[in-house]
Amino acid sequence: MADTKKSIGKIYANLDPRVRLGVQIIGFGLGAYILYRLVKGTSQKLEDKPYDSENQATTNELQVLNQNPSTKQKISNSQAMAYANKIYTCMEGQGTYEYELIGVFYHLKNDADFLAVEKAFGTRTIHSRVYFVPDFRGTMVSAIADELDVDYIKKINKILSDKGIKRRV
Repeated sequence: MADTKKSIGKIYANLDPRVRLGVQIIGFGLGAYILYRLVKGTSQKLEDKPYDSENQATTNELQVLNQNPSTKQKISNSQAMAYANKIYTCMEGQGTYEYELIGVFYHLKNDADFLAVEKAFGTRTIHSRVYFVPDFRGTMVSAIADELDVDYIKKINKILSDKGIKRRV
């Protein structure tokens, strides 16, 4: 083991000074990146803390609605996940596909369906992919409210009210 360390040290010492500088810069950059990821992961947990109670409330309300046969959700959990993913995909990156996003709400039949999609969405980060525009992290309702203009939100809420769904964006 000691021989290996000595041989590595000799190899490093015999390198051209410019190569050694490059190795040091790469090592420093890698160390800084690892430190950044560790700090970012810790702060991400702190950012999600306010949403934990909201997500739990959604889950609890969905369970209550699913116990009553007349208010039980009509779409499956996999459909709810697919709709949540579609909503996320419509908002991800630069620009928003408003009409595709609005189209998802035509598939919902009742409050339990809305809550199932909201639960499947959970808390996600919508990346702006634009410099100087921060990413948005939040629940489905807060993300839609952040992404869409008032006119599109009114269209979604009209669809929901026409179907008798009490929840709003």
